Amino acid sequence: MTARSLDHFPKGFHGDAYLLKLVNALALNSSVFIETGSNVGSSLRDIAHQFPELECFSCEPDVAAFGAAKRHAATRPGVHLFNETSQDFMKRFEASYAARFEQPLLAWLDAHDHGFEWPLREEVAFLTKNFTRGAILIDDFRVPGRPEFGWDQYGNQHCSFEFIESSIQDGVAWRLSYPSYSEHTSKWHPLRGWGLLQFAPSLAEIPKMSVFLPDVCDEDRAHDPKGADAPADAPDGSLPLAPDELEAQINALMEKLRGQVHDPLLWNDLGVCLTLKGDVREGLFALGQALSIDPAHPDASANYLAITQAQRPQGSLPRPVSPGSSGHMVARDPYQDLKSLVGVSKPLIVDGGAGRGDTVAKLRASFPEGTINAFEPIPEVAESLRVRFEGDPGVMVSACALASTERPIAFPVWGSEDLSSNLPPSELTKRDLGDAAEVARSVQTLQRRLDKALPRSADILKLDLQGFEVEALTGAGDTLADARVVMSKVDFVPRFDGQPLYGEVDAFLRERGFRLFNLYELRTGTDGQLTSGEAIYVNTRYYS
Repeated sequence: MTARSLDHFPKGFHGDAYLLKLVNALALNSSVFIETGSNVGSSLRDIAHQFPELECFSCEPDVAAFGAAKRHAATRPGVHLFNETSQDFMKRFEASYAARFEQPLLAWLDAHDHGFEWPLREEVAFLTKNFTRGAILIDDFRVPGRPEFGWDQYGNQHCSFEFIESSIQDGVAWRLSYPSYSEHTSKWHPLRGWGLLQFAPSLAEIPKMSVFLPDVCDEDRAHDPKGADAPADAPDGSLPLAPDELEAQINALMEKLRGQVHDPLLWNDLGVCLTLKGDVREGLFALGQALSIDPAHPDASANYLAITQAQRPQGSLPRPVSPGSSGHMVARDPYQDLKSLVGVSKPLIVDGGAGRGDTVAKLRASFPEGTINAFEPIPEVAESLRVRFEGDPGVMVSACALASTERPIAFPVWGSEDLSSNLPPSELTKRDLGDAAEVARSVQTLQRRLDKALPRSADILKLDLQGFEVEALTGAGDTLADARVVMSKVDFVPRFDGQPLYGEVDAFLRERGFRLFNLYELRTGTDGQLTSGEAIYVNTRYYS
């Protein structure tokens, strides 16, 4: 039995930069994360923080370690942590969470030693029997012929593939991979071995991570329960094609594209084949062509993201990527980009300045399982918004204005109600709008800070507050640091007296760790002057 440390390491997964790169790539295509052996929660915290869309389950039988893990990792929504052995946890999962078996799995098996029965065989059997597909990473695993990687041994039993092979469910296809590197990158932990066991109903459905991440892992062996190779005419990014077969497949696809240039499926298949050949740049171009034709094409989008993220430097954050139309002055859909950038299936969204709900409807279409907190200062408009979405429990409406202070205010309602602002209209706005920019009446409402008005930090902040965007962001306080994306109205000429223009909004967000992703729906006056638009900023805490 080894001694247990309750020290909390700054990085999970041993702080191994290569292993972290693999975990991140696998997590992009997973919906459920299972960890056995939380210890103090370093790995669980990393996954829950970087991939809040993943539902995370973990268990730890040691009371002291469980308490540490709970403090470090269990504060985020979607994290389920249990003080029990892996054996009891598996029984609980089957009884209470069986619906997750149909979702793609990422597992980190680390329930080794520390005085508890070693359950590795039972874990592998349970996961491969019940889940349809997934990726199982086993910690402290023996890497054959690589003694620089440490592994666990209990008596004459080694933590190795030979130990678990008989536990893999009959009838499933699988691939086994080991580390391809030897560099020791962790500041806190010795170099430890791991094994990656990917499984699915057929071999053709299992991506070859050794192709996408050759600097991280080598494939050791693969098993096809049907005893036959996958068909060579179905390029899905995972086929074991020989170089000459791959070249023939590429030529066949290019020939087809001469007559079917607008077929996104052909461009997707060509992109995957080119990437497998090693022409990553050309592969991404082909996938981009598929997405120019169909920006919502699920296969092309998933392949583009996986390949792009696999190319990033070791230990770095992912780039913000929303594959789709590209080119000179191309028009992009900001809501489609939001969906790709956030990558969270159940985000908490703020719609500041929601009006009568048109943007709420767009946000709901992009994030059907998200929770939307809509803020609208004019009480009767807020009430019409409630009525419009009264059948949607995920839309919460607050009749209040967003600002940096909390107090009751008299909010001015203009002749053009949807342009109403706490700020007076500029001379430019008076000239363009005339009576519509006059104050018709005022209403009593509340002014709220975002960090006081939300149940937790939001994933998306969408703001259209008629010049009050920086005020509202100031009122977000420290919770702004947790937002993945800010989508804000920006003005290039003053529509309101005293409002921050684009440069000031940009400087405010950059100082707080955000960077501009793109500008949308740019508007120009009849004199040719650029006047306003929408801007999407991404948080460099999540994206490089």
